[in-house]
Formats: sequence, C-alpha cells, structure tokens
Amino acid sequence: MRERNDSDLIRELARHARILGLTSRLTIPQDLRYILSAADGASRLLEPSEISRLCLYSGVEIGPLLELQSTAGRLVNLARKQLLKQEPALVKPGGALYQEQRAEACWRDCFHFLRLSLYGVSVAEPDLTDACGMEALAKLYKILAVPVSSLLLALTELREVATIVYGQWAPAKDVYLLDKSLTLLREKISLACKN
Repeated sequence: MRERNDSDLIRELARHARILGLTSRLTIPQDLRYILSAADGASRLLEPSEISRLCLYSGVEIGPLLELQSTAGRLVNLARKQLLKQEPALVKPGGALYQEQRAEACWRDCFHFLRLSLYGVSVAEPDLTDACGMEALAKLYKILAVPVSSLLLALTELREVATIVYGQWAPAKDVYLLDKSLTLLREKISLACKN
C-alpha cells in the first residue's frame, strides 16, 4: 500500500512541478503568455514563428535565439562532457549520477531548464520561475533522491557553454539575459532544495 501512495505522491508532485512562472506574469501580453503556456505544456522548444512573435515584443534578436535553440541538445551534451571531464566519479559506481537512468534524468532536466531559460530570454524576463512549482520540484527531487549538487554542477557547466556559444551570435544584452536566466534558475533550485 505504501508503494502505491508513493507513486501517487510522485505523480501529484510531478504535475505541480511546473516551474515556469512567466505564464502568469501580467506584464507580458496575454497572447504571448498563451504561446509560452502552450509550449511549456507540451514540454517543447518554441517554434520559429513563436520566437519571432516573442522577440518582436521583447526586442531580443530573433536570429541568434533561433540559432541557440537549434543547438540546445548539443549544448547539454557539451555541458555533460565538461562536467564528466572534471568529475568522472559522478557516473561510476557510488557516484551521484550512477546508474545510467539517473544520469539520463539529470541531462533531461538540464535540457528542460535550458528550454525554460530560452523562454525567459525570448520575452526578456530572466526571472522565470513560479514559487509553488519550485516548491513541488524540491519535494519531488527529495522523494526521488535526486543528486541536487550534481544537477547544480551540470547547470553551471550548461550556463558556461550556452553563454559562450550564444555570445558568438547575439548582442551582449541578449547574452546577459541567458546568463541571468540560468543563474537565477540554478540559485532558485539550490534554495528550494535546501528547505
């Protein structure tokens, strides 16, 4: 019976661990919030037409953001390689990201955190989280025994590689938005998981 209750709790927390707060930010026009909500609801990257509409609103350059988004999967892989070069024990027996499914969950979360950060950049709103969603995420991570310190290291690496790559195409003001978005997201995950 306990296992059933744990499964129900995990499903419930996963449903509430929607961390994007931009969809309720009244400073963003409703039609743009709808775009963000639809993309987040499907856990997908933004369509080029959506990025165009969002960037026309925010003044963020469209081309560089489209280019960055097209490299999202590669950026997560680069961050993973950098992290494992520095911390190879993470994926070895006894490491925080051992076994493969644990490591894959970390990289998948990193991809989604980058995806959400790209949403924040598109509307020039780097502080993109929802407090209740962050609280549910922290509870979910605790129940699943997610190695948060390793996830935070991975996010640090992801921020570094993503801002370097984006800096090749985008103006400094847009690169700042990405850097700030990933930095704030990392800080809020760290803070939520400490409580």
